[in-house]
Amino acid sequence: EQRTCTVIEDLTLLDDHQEWPGLATLLCIEARRMEKPTGKTTTSTRYYISSKKEKAQVFNANIRAHWRIENHLHWMLDVLF
Repeated sequence: EQRTCTVIEDLTLLDDHQEWPGLATLLCIEARRMEKPTGKTTTSTRYYISSKKEKAQVFNANIRAHWRIENHLHWMLDVLF
């Protein structure tokens, strides 16, 4: 899997950005995955909003860590039940 994180701090792209108090950044994460058995490549794009200003590497790591915890909890539920 290859992930690309883009951080946008220019909020003038949003017509109503003033209605989001504390909004600091928009994030776009594009993930490309290749399935080893078939060689098929899929791409998914997710968007986030944040009240923080960080580097792309920090956002990418934090989002990845969040989903790792979420997936791990589901695995535990599936195994236990």
